[in-house]
Amino acid sequence: MTINLPATDVTDEKPARVKTAAGFEIAVFRHGEEYFAVANRCPHQGASLAEGHCDGEDVVCPMHRFKYDPRSGRCRFPKHLRLRVFPITKTGDTLAIDDSMAPDPAAGQHG
Repeated sequence: MTINLPATDVTDEKPARVKTAAGFEIAVFRHGEEYFAVANRCPHQGASLAEGHCDGEDVVCPMHRFKYDPRSGRCRFPKHLRLRVFPITKTGDTLAIDDSMAPDPAAGQHG
């Protein structure tokens, strides 16, 4: 499945949140001309990552400042934490997020 949203909904200062058909939340970040889509839930304690920010190198959790690579999902420290990342493309003024690998929150899978 694909989630489409206007590219103007995401700015360097304001990430966007989207939900899959099953209700899984994805945070969408922009840094310059790059866009990133990651699970909106920090695997540490569940904070909304869309409340944080992205500096191009890291998505920073607003709760404890854990830093995640938005390309691989790996946490800088502690290294055992990882975010689910989603392919995102921009065509014209539209962003397309491939959410085919998103878990179903109703099945107890969160990240």
